[in-house]
Amino acid sequence: MTEKFELLWRRTGAADSVIATVNHDFPVGSGSFSTVMFETDLPANAVPAAAGDQLVLRFTTVSASGSYTPNGDGDSAGARDPNLTIP
Repeated sequence: MTEKFELLWRRTGAADSVIATVNHDFPVGSGSFSTVMFETDLPANAVPAAAGDQLVLRFTTVSASGSYTPNGDGDSAGARDPNLTIP
C-alpha cells in the first residue's frame, strides 16, 4: 500500500501550498498485525506564515490493498502519534 504524506501551508482565502511531500510503501499483512514505523526527513523552504495560518499534515492513500491508520493501535502496539519536528 502506498501512502502520500504532504505538509501543507493553509491560509484563509488562498489555495493550500505544498511545503514538502513524500510517498511511502507500507507492507500489507495477511492476518496478524504489527506496527510499521515510518520516519523521514524532508527539505522544505520557510513560508511567510501569519497569525491564523495553519500547518497541515495530510495523509492520502495512493494505492490500496489495505488501509492506513496513523497510530491505530497506540502505545499497545509500540506505535506513536504522527508528529513533526520543525527547526
